[in-house]
Amino acid sequence: MIKMISINKNKIFFVFSLLVLFITNLYVNFNIRLLALVQDDLSYWNTFKLHQSDFFAFVFDTGANKLRPVLNTITYALFSLFGTKIWLFGWFNILFSFVIASVLYYFFYRISKNLFFSLILGIAFIVSRFAYYDITQVFGVMEAMGILLASSTLFLLWRYLNSEKMKYYWVSLGLFVALVFVHERYIALYFIFFVCILMIKFKWRNLLLLFLPAVPIFANITLKQYVFRIRPLDGTGGTAIADTFNINQFFDYVISGAKSLFGANNADAYLSGLPFASASLDIRLLTYTGFVIISIVTLIFFIKLFSWKKEAFLKIKNILLFCSFIIATLAAASVTFRQEMRWLYVAYVGLLFLISYVVGVLLKENKKNLYVYAFLMSWLIVTVITNMYFRNYYSNLYYWGNQTLGNEIYLKTVGKYGSDFWSYKTYIVTDVERLPLYTGNDLTSDTNTFFKQFQENERQKIDVQIISSVSEAVDVGKKTIILDYDSTNNRLTDISK
Repeated sequence: MIKMISINKNKIFFVFSLLVLFITNLYVNFNIRLLALVQDDLSYWNTFKLHQSDFFAFVFDTGANKLRPVLNTITYALFSLFGTKIWLFGWFNILFSFVIASVLYYFFYRISKNLFFSLILGIAFIVSRFAYYDITQVFGVMEAMGILLASSTLFLLWRYLNSEKMKYYWVSLGLFVALVFVHERYIALYFIFFVCILMIKFKWRNLLLLFLPAVPIFANITLKQYVFRIRPLDGTGGTAIADTFNINQFFDYVISGAKSLFGANNADAYLSGLPFASASLDIRLLTYTGFVIISIVTLIFFIKLFSWKKEAFLKIKNILLFCSFIIATLAAASVTFRQEMRWLYVAYVGLLFLISYVVGVLLKENKKNLYVYAFLMSWLIVTVITNMYFRNYYSNLYYWGNQTLGNEIYLKTVGKYGSDFWSYKTYIVTDVERLPLYTGNDLTSDTNTFFKQFQENERQKIDVQIISSVSEAVDVGKKTIILDYDSTNNRLTDISK
């Protein structure tokens, strides 16, 4: 009877936790949701429209030297499903973030055996400042899929390491194959397979288990180089890693990325929102406090490690597996000429796995370990405060102003007038030749391309003109929209009479 009550309490708390995660996710991400496609997303949509009638042409499109058929399959389905209702991507990204947080919550619970602590880690994932791209871009689906597949691969290898049941290895391998074709930087996760297999009792079959994860990597590189005739390893911004890689810079970025995982943004504002050195003193002190809390808990773990005797070696192997994941993902984020914060999100998840294991072991030893609970609650408070602070500086990110402008144009046109918009003449008054909405070279097509994403059929005519002065507007009447774009402050104002 007592056991049944305990099980029911766990179920109730589990459901309660999911509700907390859902509300938290909605609260922190609602105001930054995607409403319109701009730049890279708009180019991606353009590619979809070009190949809409040819599924395989889109799935195996190698524009920008990328081969990502798994990602393209998912986005093909989403583009087809959402059609001109682009705002649905905003809700999809928010809901996908909740799904990932829920899956991670389950993983953390299986590792730590503590529902309350797992909820803390789930909240830490959601409020993370690394989440910006996942929420605000169609390409954020790529980053989110990467996190989901990579974390699932890690969890399954953890199960395999501790049980040696082959079913966990085979499923993790299948996920890794998909992962490599979501984003090529995840080939770095071969390292966690290598570390995991080496830590298992030697059998001759282990050589095969070491070889198999290399197959999708070999396939990815071979297909690119010999079938599609594109560069096998590309960096960001259309650069070749071979041309931009610098060993000193690589280690600098690895160290910089590691600091960022603990709250100390080390990149310029256009990549991080706000460098740590520019943060207020109280935020920097809180960040240091969070690092000290995690360090103390980890130190307690290693002090107690010596008293666990036979179990100590297994615990060390678990620590090494989680650390190998963090190292691999940090390395993958450090090979090109810059390091974007979005690439560190998956490494941050690896850190949460590590914390989950360390704290789970400590709580298993003593469930009434009040000082550990006190440390954890303090760490959560610090994590929420500091991450929400840095989120306030998203406007400094390199693409944020362009995305904000796209969202505002949508809200003041199609979002406001609905299907009636297509019967209006629209003028955008600005001092720039071209709105920063599209990455193409045609200086005259960006506004048309932008509005085409909302166009349900060809009968809906796009009548939008860029002018430098209100006096250039002609035939101004009731069916006229005049928007003033202040390029200096990236502000759009409706000045229609």
